[in-house]
Amino acid sequence: MAFRITVEVPAFLTFVAFLIADSVNTNLMIYRTCYVTLGYDKHNCSLLGISNATRKLEQLVQPHADIIIMTKTLIDQITAAILCLFVGPWSDTFGRKPILALNLAGYTAMSLVMVVFSAVETASPWFMMTCSIPVILTGGGATLLTVFLAYLTDITSESERGFRMGVLEVTLAAAVLIGSASSSYVFSATGYMAVYGIGAALCFLALLYTVFLLPESLQEPETAGRLKGLFRGRNLSGMFWTSFKNRPQYNRAILLSLVLALALFFVIVAGDGSVMFLFMREKFHWTLRQYTWYNTASNLMFISSTCFVVYIVHHKLHVKESWIVFLGFISLTAGALIQGLAQVDWLIYAAAVVKLPSGGLSPMTRSLLSKLVDSAEAGKIFALITVIQNALGLIGSPIYINLYNATLSTNPSVFNYLTSGILAASAGLLLGVLVLQRRTSREDYSRLEAESAPSDHPIDSSDRLVN
Repeated sequence: MAFRITVEVPAFLTFVAFLIADSVNTNLMIYRTCYVTLGYDKHNCSLLGISNATRKLEQLVQPHADIIIMTKTLIDQITAAILCLFVGPWSDTFGRKPILALNLAGYTAMSLVMVVFSAVETASPWFMMTCSIPVILTGGGATLLTVFLAYLTDITSESERGFRMGVLEVTLAAAVLIGSASSSYVFSATGYMAVYGIGAALCFLALLYTVFLLPESLQEPETAGRLKGLFRGRNLSGMFWTSFKNRPQYNRAILLSLVLALALFFVIVAGDGSVMFLFMREKFHWTLRQYTWYNTASNLMFISSTCFVVYIVHHKLHVKESWIVFLGFISLTAGALIQGLAQVDWLIYAAAVVKLPSGGLSPMTRSLLSKLVDSAEAGKIFALITVIQNALGLIGSPIYINLYNATLSTNPSVFNYLTSGILAASAGLLLGVLVLQRRTSREDYSRLEAESAPSDHPIDSSDRLVN
């Protein structure tokens, strides 16, 4: 199987930039809330998230900072969902490359604006939301990931698609590992301005690669009426028609089950991401550096697991995507329960080990989805996933933050039980997919026998295996 690096390069560069700034964003938001909004001592505020000496002050500041974080998240997700309704179908007609280039330009501009914001010591944390305007106007991370996936669908066959989706997943995980592992060290050595400057440089390199080295994946993209075509009403109707139209056998039910399961999974990702660092701070008194160590270890395990599941289990042993996804959800459910029950921090690492089978969950789900639709529908179906993901995230993120704040003084672990319940529901959806696939196989076999009954030459076992 020929392999050529394509979107993995801009994906790696941009996600490293995201993760270098991620924890720093939370720290900056808490610091500015403490110092500028609430008026506490500047030196004590600067120690929040870095030293355990300011835990009481952190408990006073966190609820106020959470409101700002939640508001920013809601705005980002709403706009991303609206734009994805148009961008996914648009890219199916006019090409993937223009969207990627515009989106990366938006991230470069946002990082540069963050440099300015971090330099103004007295700027309110609410102004941090305005820094996202360049990204909001160009589609955001949801659009970026949607087009990455559609691009891979364009250039791969069904037999290699799962592997390529896995390569992208490993690329993103490696970027997360490098970004999160280096974040606290870069911040300690340089400060906020340098962190955001590095992010801007990485996004700009990704933009240059996309513009000059990345070929367009569509064979014959339309060129006339690109701007007008972005807001065609048929983009919306086409996306929903693609998702809900009748398909052979049980494929429509399988497709919708997978879309919902994947959307619920990303609700967990968004919800946990909103409170996980705060949870570790409160429950185990971790500093930013300790949290970085945990992220590094869990990401190393995730990368190893994804490589093993995608290459060995799926690509070499030919285990079906649906079984891999089902086992992934089961392992995540168990890991969330362990995390919730943990009273010592080493159990958090044990939970990460239990979650290892989930390494192939995301790429295998997307690979299976792409096989249920035509290649010309890839942008539409991945856009639908993003829209549902963001819509549920609008509910999930506030629920997690409010649940965490409500249980902060009694049991900050409660949100983990919500996570395990949602993951168990996703596992139930995959169990339904496995049942439908089994019925499809039986119906195919029965039809094959019926078609071959009048013949004097019965179908041999090798023909059945191919079918």
